[in-house]
Amino acid sequence: IAEDGKKNEDRLFLKKSNDLNVRVSEANYNELAKQINNTLKKYDINTCIRKIHFFAQLYHETQKLTTTYETDPSSSVSGGDYYRGRGLVHLTHDYNYLHYYDYRFNKSFFKSYLAHRVGYESVNQFNTRTENKYISVDEMKKVDEFIKLVSTELFYACDTAGWYWKEYKINTFADKDDLINVSAIINNPSAKNVTSTTNIRGYSERRKYYDLMKIIFDYENCK
Repeated sequence: IAEDGKKNEDRLFLKKSNDLNVRVSEANYNELAKQINNTLKKYDINTCIRKIHFFAQLYHETQKLTTTYETDPSSSVSGGDYYRGRGLVHLTHDYNYLHYYDYRFNKSFFKSYLAHRVGYESVNQFNTRTENKYISVDEMKKVDEFIKLVSTELFYACDTAGWYWKEYKINTFADKDDLINVSAIINNPSAKNVTSTTNIRGYSERRKYYDLMKIIFDYENCK
């Protein structure tokens, strides 16, 4: 029993936020363990130190496994509030969602966006400027509908976390036990090779959970 009187099993993804979090039928530790174990294997998060960093970040991003939907997004989310953080590491920004959509469905819209965008315009700005030449209105609607599943279906909540981890080569920094850069890339996809924690949102909490995971994993003795 936790301090708030809730049983531990009742705390998992308890912040329902109008059905925007993982559905109740999947919000249990057995299903979570199954999906996370599949994710770890699929995306090569397969050493003790990699797992420590991965779990520390997802624990912070999900507010201790209570939500898969960001309720207070940054004002700088590319594409607008709709593209706020979802999933176990809170995938954010319209371009990241488009990239993952391409990955899941073997599309190439993200490549077209990268090849033809102007500056760092959002996908929505890109579509407006190009009059949906590269991504049709109907196809973008499919992307936007799919995005909802990242926070409501546990498979996608876990899979996006693993995909993002591998896509941005976070294992490279986890292998060096570099919490600053692991945190930087999770918090800001363009950030890496930094030495300061000033612009990393929630770094002190990430550090606390990292230290906790080292204890849980018995880091000195685990492989």
